[in-house]
Amino acid sequence: MAHIEPSKLFGAVEGRVEFDDNEQGHLRNCAECRRVFAVFQTYISEATGARVKSRRQGNGIEDGMMQRLKEGDRVYVIGPIAENYFRAIGIVRAVTFTGVYRYLVEFEDSRTNTFFGFELRLAQKPSVATQPEAT
Repeated sequence: MAHIEPSKLFGAVEGRVEFDDNEQGHLRNCAECRRVFAVFQTYISEATGARVKSRRQGNGIEDGMMQRLKEGDRVYVIGPIAENYFRAIGIVRAVTFTGVYRYLVEFEDSRTNTFFGFELRLAQKPSVATQPEAT
């Protein structure tokens, strides 16, 4: 499936459009479409007070809010509070939804804290260096 049109993502944030099953599956698996959707959610829905009408629950889209992270993801803190977690990598241990997604993160030094999705960024998986083959 091709990417979901931005106008459809925007319409979903406004509550005018619902995603069909294929689009919901694509949105769960496509990082680019999730980023565009999240931008619309964050900036447009707050300004208008609109909410997406979601047909299903338990699929990473609850009441129109997109789940950004999942249990086991390695993350680090961003934004103004990041200075309290300087260079700390944590693991998402639990995801809760009470109108908005919250993520319980356990850090390497055994601290735990709960964060909103916009306060976390997925840590890059270490890249595997490729060695040239001997000839």
